[in-house]
Amino acid sequence: GHVKLARQVSQFAALAAMLAVLTALSGCGGSSVTTDSSELDGSWTLESLGGVSDLTPADPAVTSTLVLEDGQVSGNGAVNTFRGSYESPADGELTFSPLASTRMAGPEAAMAQETAFLKALEETKRFELDGDRLVLGNAGNDTLAVLRPTILGRLRPTTACPLRPTTPPHDFVRLAYG
Repeated sequence: GHVKLARQVSQFAALAAMLAVLTALSGCGGSSVTTDSSELDGSWTLESLGGVSDLTPADPAVTSTLVLEDGQVSGNGAVNTFRGSYESPADGELTFSPLASTRMAGPEAAMAQETAFLKALEETKRFELDGDRLVLGNAGNDTLAVLRPTILGRLRPTTACPLRPTTPPHDFVRLAYG
């Protein structure tokens, strides 16, 4: 019966590996980085802007916001409001249409941040949600901007499973052992 046991053990190892993959895919526990475009909707506040080598924190006195909802984007660069549309054709992909913005002048620091923020949105090609942070990136995977939820407490659960049906693991056990 020794050979049979070894086969069962390797079958179990394969099953465990398969379950680990499924668990990772369903976003239960583990890392809380996701590229699920259904998580984009909401109001976001600029936390830092990407640079060539590192991130520059947003000016604490200047608020730049981004609101995403059902394909529409609006927000406030710092002085001017802007609006347009966005597309996320696949998880992890995000592009903004050319954004229409008001043209008022404001304090130099606010204008500088607004210009950089709108440029970051223009160059955005991809995104990921890292914990409760929205990270915008370009085609070359450089971070353009990091935003936090505007509404405090809009923390995405990092360990809970998403509320969508996943195949219960015991089905696989049944398949493996008949």
